[in-house]
Amino acid sequence: MELQEYIKLDIKNHKDRELIFEAFIQILSNLPENNFSYQKVLLLKNFSEKFWDAIKEKRYYDDEKKKLIFEPIDKLREISRQKELLKTKSFLSRLLFPKHNNPTRIKFELEDIFETLLNDSVKLINGSKEFDYLHTHLDIGEFYNPKNSNKNRVKRLLNEAIELLKEDESFKQRHKTKIISFLEDAINELDNDYTNWTDFLGKLKEVIIVLGAVGSMVGGIAAINAKNKVEEAADVISKTSITLNYKIIEETFNINNVKQIEQFNNVLQIEETTEIKEDK
Repeated sequence: MELQEYIKLDIKNHKDRELIFEAFIQILSNLPENNFSYQKVLLLKNFSEKFWDAIKEKRYYDDEKKKLIFEPIDKLREISRQKELLKTKSFLSRLLFPKHNNPTRIKFELEDIFETLLNDSVKLINGSKEFDYLHTHLDIGEFYNPKNSNKNRVKRLLNEAIELLKEDESFKQRHKTKIISFLEDAINELDNDYTNWTDFLGKLKEVIIVLGAVGSMVGGIAAINAKNKVEEAADVISKTSITLNYKIIEETFNINNVKQIEQFNNVLQIEETTEIKEDK
């Protein structure tokens, strides 16, 4: 990603924060193969401010955590600069001051700093994502947790919806591409360890509304079938996100007698079809 494109990303937008994290880690990860080039380290420095802003957007971090990013980068910049200058020094200078002019020592020092920075950056990203997840989804104990939903079946249904949309002739191509891209983003979100379920379910709802309107107005069969697939995906999430057992029901609801527990089981019974079993 180019720096100008990176700068325009919005740290308040969940998807943009993901792109910021990916771009920073990509540049950092490429440093060894670029022999810790001074220019590449400077590029990492330019990306670091927005990376830090994205890290602390959803979670408070003090200056000690900030140092985990900026101090190693400053050291990398200083040592990579030293490495570049080493190429211009005379043989005599290297001989007289071996401690400060040893390429092997410099290489190992750069690698040590790099490993520490990479590990700390990943930890900060995971901490930010976990905090974001905990504060953006509906928490009702163990009774409802979309992380338990059948993601494989949901992905398959959304991919089937995409294939149906590719055949549909109701939309102009540019609009069809946008809807397909929207669904592809939703599928990619499922692979995230901390899926933003509010954002994910919102995407499905929007697609259902649009495809439903198209079906009503122009009668596009493919669009209607695609809508049904997306609705089924949302339904799978709603059913497989619910966990039912006596302990959870007792902790979640005001239950007065066994008959009420039986009513809960009847209302929220999840059908274990062969199809679902195969997807797990």
